[in-house]
Amino acid sequence: MKRLRTLRVDLVLEKVKSEQLNTKLDKLSQELETRGRRQELPLQDNSSHSNAHKDVLKPQVEQGEMETVLNTECGAQQQEQRTDAIAESENQRLRDELDRANFLHHLWKGDREELNTDIRKLENSLHYSQLQLCHLQAQFNQLKEQHQSLDNHSELLSHLKENLEKENHHLMGQLNMLNQQNQELLEQNMKSKEQYYEEQKQSIEQLNALQRNRKKLEEKAREHNEACDPALKKKHHWIGAKAFINFIQQKKEGGRDHLKSASDGTSWPLESSDHTMPSTSQPPESQLEHLEATPSCSKWGEEQDTPKVPSGKGNNNLAARCIKNPFYRSNRNKKAKSTAAHLTFYKRLWCWSSPAGPSSPEEPLPSSEQKDH
Repeated sequence: MKRLRTLRVDLVLEKVKSEQLNTKLDKLSQELETRGRRQELPLQDNSSHSNAHKDVLKPQVEQGEMETVLNTECGAQQQEQRTDAIAESENQRLRDELDRANFLHHLWKGDREELNTDIRKLENSLHYSQLQLCHLQAQFNQLKEQHQSLDNHSELLSHLKENLEKENHHLMGQLNMLNQQNQELLEQNMKSKEQYYEEQKQSIEQLNALQRNRKKLEEKAREHNEACDPALKKKHHWIGAKAFINFIQQKKEGGRDHLKSASDGTSWPLESSDHTMPSTSQPPESQLEHLEATPSCSKWGEEQDTPKVPSGKGNNNLAARCIKNPFYRSNRNKKAKSTAAHLTFYKRLWCWSSPAGPSSPEEPLPSSEQKDH
């Protein structure tokens, strides 16, 4: 821009110089015309008075002077023309440069507008990027907080996992111990079952032997009663039953001693043997009802119904183990029912074998004897 200004100033100065030169040329041409007119006037005035020689020399001298002046003026004019041509060429060059500078200025102006638009776009994008940066920073802070919370949560979970692993290890140890105890209990159960089956077989054999002895005693009593008179029949009607009951009581006491000696193992095999007895040794229903009506039989049955609890730590531990096992509990209930039925059967046999009892199962007791009982 400074160069354009200097070029413009130079162009103005050249124009001023060219105008000055033109004015000088006009002045010189006017002076030449005036001098030519002046020379013509003296020639006309002195034509009559001067000589021929003067007339010839004067114009030659003046003409020589004029030629020298004209030559100098022509040289000066030519010099001025050269300078004018140079100035015009310089002016033309400057105009070309000015046009080129204007063209470049126009291009630069367009580029500047494009750059301004690009700058505005960049400013807008910068503003948008700053907003996005703020948003991303907020998200980063939020994610950082979440990451911190997740780290804390992971630490808690790791501690919990360690605690659970320890607890799992402890529970696995307890489970192994319980499995060993279960295996031992199963082995004990199998042994107790085998012992129970053996004792059950023995009790069945004893029961069969008792049944055979009872039948023999009944036959002997029947033969003896047939051989005796009717008065003795009434008095000693139940002698065979008494002997049978004494024999059964002796066997029962022997079985109880055997149970006490074997109480360290199991306490229920003999009771299970009693469970099988009522099926073969129950009397008829009419005799059972008659015997239950007698007071002596009922009193004896109450005494016999009261269970005898064995003492000792071994029996208590054995009873606790039996109660825990559902198999033992079910057998215990069955044994209780069978022992109750067995005791009622013994009660009725004792009533039949007593001397104050009825002579026959269907004959009731007298009122006086019932009072004595």
